[in-house]
Amino acid sequence: MAGTVTVPRGDGPWPGVVLLSGGGPFDRDATSGPNKPLKDLAWGLASRGVAVLRHDKVTFTHAAEVTAADDFTMTREYVPYAVAAVRLLQEEPRVDSGRVFVAGHSMGGKVAPRVAETESSVAGVVILAGDAEPMQRAAVRVVGHLAALDPGPHSEAVLAEITRRAPRPSRPPCHPVRPERKPLAPADRAA
Repeated sequence: MAGTVTVPRGDGPWPGVVLLSGGGPFDRDATSGPNKPLKDLAWGLASRGVAVLRHDKVTFTHAAEVTAADDFTMTREYVPYAVAAVRLLQEEPRVDSGRVFVAGHSMGGKVAPRVAETESSVAGVVILAGDAEPMQRAAVRVVGHLAALDPGPHSEAVLAEITRRAPRPSRPPCHPVRPERKPLAPADRAA
């Protein structure tokens, strides 16, 4: 796993955070066009006394192998690498090993609690714009957005393939539930 550790000036020990990028084959900076949001976030946090580890995703470094694997899951994409990153950051001498957090953006935010569940030493989780929709729809939405940034036959083919592979989740019936209204007793009323 290739990555970058950004440490504040001074001796520390500093709290630390492992950054997890969103869905897609992102490098350690979550580069999208000219934007490098995880690099910007890392530098901003380091300037405020927080050590940061960010790493290239396996979908970026080993795209062909990941694409060929029928049993590749979101958990396999993130959890083992994030746990390794947490442990690596905890070994950094200028980092307080008891204060290492995980911060995930988008799909990284969706999986961050699984990382903390797997690695009990994680001090806490930060979810940045975590997906609030089923993974299947989120994957198609994100790939569609990325394809629109770089239109052409290849992007269209990738979008068609992810759309084909993403099963449609069944929707549970939605029935509005209205709680029974009870009048407040005199003791429950605000004074």
